[in-house]
Amino acid sequence: MLALEKGQISIERINEAIRQLEAKGGGLGTLTREEIEMGKKLLEEKRQDTPKEDEKEARRPDQRIRPDVMPPLDKKPAEDRRLTEDRKPSEKKRPAKEKRPGVKEQELEMEEEYLKKTPPAESEDLEIFGHKLFTGVPSTFAPITTVPVSNDYIVGPGDEVKILMWGRLDAFYTLEVDNEGVINYPKVGPLTVAGLTFGELKELIRAKAESITGVNVNVSMGKLRTIQVFVLGEVNSPGLFTVSSLATVANALLVSGGPTSLGSLRKVELKRQGKVLTTMDLYDFLLRGDSSSDMRLMPGDTIFIPQTGPMVAVSGNVRRPAIYEMKEDRSLQHMLNLAGGLKARAYNQRIQIERAFQNRIQIVLDISYEELDQKKPIPLQDGDVVKVLSILPDSVNAVFLYGNVTRPGEYAFKPGLRILGILPDVQSLEVDTYLDYALVKRYHQEGARSEILPFHLGRLLISKDVSQNLTLKPLDEIYVFSKSMFEDKEVAVVNGEVRKPGRYPIEGMKVRDLIFRAGNLTRDAYMDLGHLYRTDVKTKEIIMHPFNVGRALAADPLHNLVLKDKDEVIIHSVWEYMNKYTVSITGMVNKPGEFTYADNMTVKDLILVGGNVKDAAYLEKAELVRYDIVQGKKVETSLINFDVGLALKHDPAHNLKLRPFDVVNVKEIPDWKEKRTVTITGEVLFPGTYQIRKEERLSSIIQRAGGFTEHAYFRGAFFTR
Repeated sequence: MLALEKGQISIERINEAIRQLEAKGGGLGTLTREEIEMGKKLLEEKRQDTPKEDEKEARRPDQRIRPDVMPPLDKKPAEDRRLTEDRKPSEKKRPAKEKRPGVKEQELEMEEEYLKKTPPAESEDLEIFGHKLFTGVPSTFAPITTVPVSNDYIVGPGDEVKILMWGRLDAFYTLEVDNEGVINYPKVGPLTVAGLTFGELKELIRAKAESITGVNVNVSMGKLRTIQVFVLGEVNSPGLFTVSSLATVANALLVSGGPTSLGSLRKVELKRQGKVLTTMDLYDFLLRGDSSSDMRLMPGDTIFIPQTGPMVAVSGNVRRPAIYEMKEDRSLQHMLNLAGGLKARAYNQRIQIERAFQNRIQIVLDISYEELDQKKPIPLQDGDVVKVLSILPDSVNAVFLYGNVTRPGEYAFKPGLRILGILPDVQSLEVDTYLDYALVKRYHQEGARSEILPFHLGRLLISKDVSQNLTLKPLDEIYVFSKSMFEDKEVAVVNGEVRKPGRYPIEGMKVRDLIFRAGNLTRDAYMDLGHLYRTDVKTKEIIMHPFNVGRALAADPLHNLVLKDKDEVIIHSVWEYMNKYTVSITGMVNKPGEFTYADNMTVKDLILVGGNVKDAAYLEKAELVRYDIVQGKKVETSLINFDVGLALKHDPAHNLKLRPFDVVNVKEIPDWKEKRTVTITGEVLFPGTYQIRKEERLSSIIQRAGGFTEHAYFRGAFFTR
């Protein structure tokens, strides 16, 4: 309230806070910029009617909440709840920096908004029920052969029979059924066993063996034969397959990759000798584990998968959404049972059916819960899409808390609930909560509008002003703001020799705290002097306060100054208070230039730093030019000659100790690589260009050119220079 009275909360500050919120993506539920401004106006009207005594009792804006009763700084509030735009389309926020449209554009936008259609929800990608069984690659195409063979197993050519005899005669035989269906039983003779069941085979062998007095016998199956069967129709890999003699219809379907999207799972036919032996419904196996129709295969059997029957898609809030194939029972109730029934959050008051009517148009049928409850079958047609909707996600008996609080979210509504029932004390608030202003947003369904009810949070929680304890209603939204939305944070800048220079919120800090906040000092920090520049908020006058950095870090109150808003702290470098001297070398060295001066540096050191002397260097005499400052008034220049060779040999008379700004010049050998050439042409034996020695004469060049030819005309020779 005091902030409002002093004009500390302006429209510009509110707009800036809203732009920050929009950039961060929200955090204040459905609250808009216009609603915050409306709430501020309403609070201002209340303030004019409030006695001054009540304002004194409220907390001042610059007062802080005690740290010992507040949650940790790093604790983040939970995600804010947002109401859907479908429910409140008028509250959709515009972008923060949207360009203002023209009149015609604005009219078009208004018309589009008025006639705006809610896009339909995207349909689910449903799978055909049961096809997932065949998506994985089976580990083997045959069933496990190590299991005991049942008595109804039909013995055929290729099977092995193991016979153990003991008693009067001890023997063990492994006999294979030949192509004629016969086994040759030693001591007994040939036996025809093809077509017998395993139980009948055991009885036959036991009867033959026990005819020998005093002999006991045990019969078991050894290696089993393989058989070939056909898998045809709407399968992924139709053809002839070799499987174990223990294989069933399901094993053969796995071998073939299962039915295609056009294949039926409910009418799998097993044909033997041209007749349909059985029809298998895989839904019985998948939904109830009933494998009674999964018969064992025989050589030459044919498994045929016809095209699928009528299909219905069941989507939405059912336990098993998928596309189902219908048989005799084509009712909606039966399809919902196949889909596992409705989920706990399914809306059972309206089940929607999309239907293609006579292959011309699509129609929609809504089935009410009363129609389902009457137990009267509701028939479905091929291609129907059954949609089970969800109940609305928003709670109808709740109020919602947003903003700078420790526990935002939904709260159960009960009659007589007030704000103190949601925010009982200041411990419910986060650090830096703005206490002068909060609001309740209330929706009126009958008028399709919302209402802003502002209240003074500080007077409610601290002064216990009951007039601010508003009565809540269902779906009310309480908004609590932080100080950063309406007040600028106090910050200070630190630059120079700190590890992380920059701008930091001070929050009652001192120079020492700011230095540590910036990562502490660097190794080059100058400890004897730092500067604090302070800007007066009103006059904008800048005043400099020097301090000792070392004493500030030791918490000396005379130097560890208390920071204020817009302070700038400068930590200097030691190099600012130390002179950096240089020396130079020119002439015949490999790297002439300027180099850093060292206190113990000599002429030899500088020559070596400069890359050593070149071959053309004149070693007997070099120059050192020295500049001396006399009493800070003038510069005297002196020239010192030295022998480069002796300096490189550490001769103290020539390896002179350098001073700042000295310049060493290494000269070049006279006439180094100077090229002198003479060209001779005409009637000589070897005309051309010749290198000459110093003071060489013309006669020597003629002689080097081989002398004159016989056609040489001596009086006609000429010399040019």
